[in-house]
Amino acid sequence: MATAEKPASRKHQEHGGLMGPPSTGSHQAPIPLTQLYHPPSTHQVHPRADWAIEQVWQFLYPHLEQLGAEKLIKSIVNETASMCAYLYPNADDEGIFLATGFMTVHFINDDIFDSSAILKAIQATPAAQYLAMDLQRLQDNPQRIADGITCSARIMQDPLAYEQCRDMMSDLSTDPFLFGAIHDLSTRMHIRGRRIDEKRFEVWLAKAGAALRDFGKSHALIYSESKNMTVEEYADLKLRNSGMMYTVFFLEMATGNFLCDEHNNIPRIQQMQQHCEKIGSLLNEIFSYEKETFLENTNNLLAVLVRTENISLYEAARRVAAMSQRHAQEVERIRIEIEAECDDDSEEDTGLGTYVADMELFGAACWFWQLQGTKRYSSKTSPFVELRLADGNSEVEADKGAR
Repeated sequence: MATAEKPASRKHQEHGGLMGPPSTGSHQAPIPLTQLYHPPSTHQVHPRADWAIEQVWQFLYPHLEQLGAEKLIKSIVNETASMCAYLYPNADDEGIFLATGFMTVHFINDDIFDSSAILKAIQATPAAQYLAMDLQRLQDNPQRIADGITCSARIMQDPLAYEQCRDMMSDLSTDPFLFGAIHDLSTRMHIRGRRIDEKRFEVWLAKAGAALRDFGKSHALIYSESKNMTVEEYADLKLRNSGMMYTVFFLEMATGNFLCDEHNNIPRIQQMQQHCEKIGSLLNEIFSYEKETFLENTNNLLAVLVRTENISLYEAARRVAAMSQRHAQEVERIRIEIEAECDDDSEEDTGLGTYVADMELFGAACWFWQLQGTKRYSSKTSPFVELRLADGNSEVEADKGAR
């Protein structure tokens, strides 16, 4: 079977390589994403999105000061903090704050560990030299990145693990994983969860913690073991590495609607969660194609398909979009079936009906946020029509300016 390979060199990509993005005016026509994917569901945005984003920035700023690159990291926050407002539009104030805070921390981690453009900018920032050395140390040993993310999961599950986790990463001069922020968020999460339903919260905590630990393990593999994987194995690894598994589970924390044991064990609920994970993961492979292929030391499913199947980028995007479309249709089907079976007079059934409706909104948001809610994946050279910028202000453009 075809196996995944490491990305071709940037020089090859920029000089007519198979995966090079079409430049402005190129004979390669940009690909219209909205012709490839049609979300079966509408989306909503949290009514207090701006408030939540501002609250999270005020919370994070003291934790970012110790890195010496808070202004640079603010640009990451600006690009990513709106995601939870799309994914969890029915969250209450505390829920949307906690979800936005937690996910934004992980976006910051993802970018400062993976992005060559951001690493260059940090290295050029006088106040961030200790952070730059820490990041170089981590990039040279991806297992340490996995260790740090695993520590994040431990702190989320038990805030008292904070000191031990700091000791485990004591070779670092700064706190690039933002353990301090995770500790504070985790403390509030535990108070919230136990106030709502302690037993159900503990079940949720075990699920979310396991998913985050698995994400950490995949972060090491994505650098070291993706070379000899089949396309199918690579797609599975990218699902684990996308962060979608714990993001799906965070719906319960955001809305305060924790599933009971019976509902956790319903096969269709588990299937719905898995479909949503795959929707988000697959669509992100499309939207992040240029970013991952040209800026980060990671592979991308579209790029792998182009090389191993000898197909065009359009065909690779079409295949991946069709896969995501099938998962979205399954989410809609399961939501309709479960809602039809719910008893309006049962409090448990009402909670389940609310959950599946929110999960369908989550699946739709995976498309709409990346398309409309952020400029994270946009650039003047994007191969996709909807992501083409008239004026370059994306990370892709920043990297080109640095060369």
